Amino acid sequence: MVRNGPSRGRFVPRSLSSRASAGAGALARDGSGDGARLALTIEFEGHSVALAFYLASSMYEAMDDTLRLGGLPDPAALHARFLGWAMRSRRAPPTA
Repeated sequence: MVRNGPSRGRFVPRSLSSRASAGAGALARDGSGDGARLALTIEFEGHSVALAFYLASSMYEAMDDTLRLGGLPDPAALHARFLGWAMRSRRAPPTA
């Protein structure tokens, strides 16, 4: 968390203060994304809504990048890769 500058006292994840982080960009590059998921989970601990917004914006950036490169993005696959894991981890375990 960064606590200097105009965002002083508010939660600002390192992923937003430095675009060179291994955060959501690694989810787009890495096949499994496990390392990036762990890093994001730790970085956004206690801030699950902020994590969801960050992942959603990263997903839309990936869609834009795909279109810019002449491809056709698969929204369902991108959602599963960027947001699906975060939403699954927030669900309560099933009860008997």
